[in-house]
Amino acid sequence: MNHHTHLLEGTYNELLVTLSFLIAITAAYASFGLANRVKISRAKFIQFWLISGAFTLGVGIWSMHFIAMLAFHLPVDVSYNLCLFFSQY
Repeated sequence: MNHHTHLLEGTYNELLVTLSFLIAITAAYASFGLANRVKISRAKFIQFWLISGAFTLGVGIWSMHFIAMLAFHLPVDVSYNLCLFFSQY
């Protein structure tokens, strides 16, 4: 019996991958800057700076991941069926 392996080889848009990387670096730098303000702020602003830094890093990571997903291309059409997705719940 012959077993054939069929592979789909994807490609990446290098410009979008670079953009994704730059967004990750910028988000990390900004969030660490906001977290660093905890050291110099008054007690009532500490939670604000921590939440701001966490939110900034979270949005940056999400953006980086989303753009990196857009950079990936397969040689077949890929689509999403929202009706099928929501019908499972």
